[in-house]
Amino acid sequence: MTLTDVTLDKDVISSDGETVGTVDRIIIHPDTLQIDGFVVHEGILFSHDRIVDEEFVDHIDADGNIVLRITAEQEDRLPELASRRVIEPDRTMLNRISQMEHMALPSAHGQVLVFSEPVDSRYAPAPDSPMQPAPTNPPPITDETNLPPNTVTIEKGMDVVDVSGEKVGSVDEVFYDDDDQLQAFVIEKGFIFKDHLRIPAAWIESLGDDEIRLTRTAEEAETAGKVD
Repeated sequence: MTLTDVTLDKDVISSDGETVGTVDRIIIHPDTLQIDGFVVHEGILFSHDRIVDEEFVDHIDADGNIVLRITAEQEDRLPELASRRVIEPDRTMLNRISQMEHMALPSAHGQVLVFSEPVDSRYAPAPDSPMQPAPTNPPPITDETNLPPNTVTIEKGMDVVDVSGEKVGSVDEVFYDDDDQLQAFVIEKGFIFKDHLRIPAAWIESLGDDEIRLTRTAEEAETAGKVD
């Protein structure tokens, strides 16, 4: 079984016939553009994102939904996607931490280490205010995740920017070849009157967790990639 026909937003169904969620992201190696699995999004209010490897996929049904070879109970034991931002405090920060009256709890979006101090003056800018001066020597920050090594994810709505950083549109669909390698993707642009552009994978300059950067200008992408 290959991941060639796995499509964003399609249902994921367990071997015992239960719809466990939808395909939220495609896991990919940015250097080789090889697909490594996908992330299934479960629930609405109390949602979870779980990492699904190719070995757990049985087939794609006639409607494009992904049918797993494991039960819903087994799927519920797959690793939950997790990420965290680790801040390595320097000596000055450690001294400040020891004098703090409180510190913020980890974010619901990951184990993010955030420290805060009480604001004495009601006229002082909030801790996250853009009026705060940037630190002269910011501490090292590392983003960690439990995705397969050296992989990133592509999701619907992800920004696609041109060679100069100008936004061209957002990811709408992805396509692969028979070897599970990214071949092309369709981006959507516009708010009311939407256009769709098909972008070949060969135009990718870099692929990260936040955006896809192209080797072409926005004008070149719009001229060559427009889908009727």
